[in-house]
Amino acid sequence: MSSPFFSVIIPTYNREEFILKSIQSVLEQKYTDFEILVIDDGSTDNSSKLIKPYLSDKLQYFFIENSERGAARNYGMSKASGNYITFLDSDDIYYSNYLDNAFACINKLNQPEFFAQAYEKISPSGKKLGKTLPGSRNYFEAISKGNFLSCMGVFLAKSVIVQLKFNEDRNLSGSEDWEYWVRVMAQYDLKYSAKVCSAMIIHEDRSVLAVSEESLVNRRKLAMKYAFENSLVEKKFSNYKSLMNANWDTYVALHLMLDKQLATGLKHFKSAFFNYPFILFTKRSLVIIKLAVQKMMGLR
Repeated sequence: MSSPFFSVIIPTYNREEFILKSIQSVLEQKYTDFEILVIDDGSTDNSSKLIKPYLSDKLQYFFIENSERGAARNYGMSKASGNYITFLDSDDIYYSNYLDNAFACINKLNQPEFFAQAYEKISPSGKKLGKTLPGSRNYFEAISKGNFLSCMGVFLAKSVIVQLKFNEDRNLSGSEDWEYWVRVMAQYDLKYSAKVCSAMIIHEDRSVLAVSEESLVNRRKLAMKYAFENSLVEKKFSNYKSLMNANWDTYVALHLMLDKQLATGLKHFKSAFFNYPFILFTKRSLVIIKLAVQKMMGLR
């Protein structure tokens, strides 16, 4: 039996409300030469019972001891047999053209090792909240300003995952993908399609939103530390460190301000400005300023 062209890896943890919609979005793809690997990271809900009827030659289910997303993705990569590996979080969805567009682009681009396509954010009801695009043809600058890749829309050739793995430090969870993409980008040229083919669903239970200042600051330190331990990252991204640090400060600031910690959030925003004054002109900075003004005017 020949290997599929795509392996779709879906790490999941206690997502019984969302997992079947995510799986169904893959099964409904126009392009059909793929396998699905669901990696259950120690769920304690009914996920396994819900997934069981879907098991087939096309869909495999693996239950592992809880070890966070980086380890779950690595486990999935170790089991994948496809020529290209792509990911789907278990509360997000592919549109029906996700694999079809990727297959066409990958072949048109002479099968690059590292390919990505755009995605959008939607509400649980399906309301469109905006596209996620790099905003620059300079992908080093774009990833330094924020994680425009996330784990949505990225395709890696099998040769890449042999060389590079996700960091499995639990304390990095929530930013393990950004740190990984920085290392991958330092070694492989990114080819990109701006066509939107998938959606990140913004719901109240998204785990990356529930964090404290201490964990955010620690995660920022770890992400920079692990990324720059790689000699190629140090070489390729050395001119972007100030921008990266400023971006991290605005990331921390925004999350704290959304948690109604205005003074602490503004402290990190001030640090971002001193690190990289032009950070003021980013979309995230404008949101932070808007939140601060609303808070001071008693509107929030």
